[in-house]
Amino acid sequence: VLLLSAAQGAIILVVAVALGVRIATGLPGAIVAIGLAVLLGIGVATLSLALAFVLKGHGTFFALLAFISLPLIFTSNALAPLDAMPFWLRGIAQLNPMTYAIGGARTLIVGGWQPAELLGVAAALLLFDALAMALGVRVFRGTGE
Repeated sequence: VLLLSAAQGAIILVVAVALGVRIATGLPGAIVAIGLAVLLGIGVATLSLALAFVLKGHGTFFALLAFISLPLIFTSNALAPLDAMPFWLRGIAQLNPMTYAIGGARTLIVGGWQPAELLGVAAALLLFDALAMALGVRVFRGTGE
C-alpha cells in the first residue's frame, strides 16, 4: 500500500512536470507531497481492509467503496478551494482527510514551504491514520472470534 501510494503520487507529479508545472519547493517538496499521499493511503487502505472483513462478498465491497469514494472527492478541496464552498460543505470538507493531503500537496507545489501549515496537514493525516488503525484493530479482533 505504501509503495502503491508513493508510485501513484510520483506518476502524478512526473506527468504534471512534463506538462509544464513547476514545483515551487523542487524535488524535496515533491518527496514531501508523495509522503502526504502515503499518509492518506495508509488510512484509506486500513479502512478498506476493515470494510472487506466486515462485508460478505466482493460485489458488495466494491459497490460500497465506489459509493464512498465519489462523495469523498466532491467533499474535499480537490475541485474547489475551501473558501469558495458553501458553509455547510466547507464544514464537511474540513473533516475529510483528502482535503488535508490535497491542500498540503497544493501548498508544496504552488505556494512553497509553509512549515506551520504542513505540520498541521501532517498532524491531521496522522490522526486520521491512528483512528483508522484503531477501527481496523477493533474490526480485525472481532472477526477472529
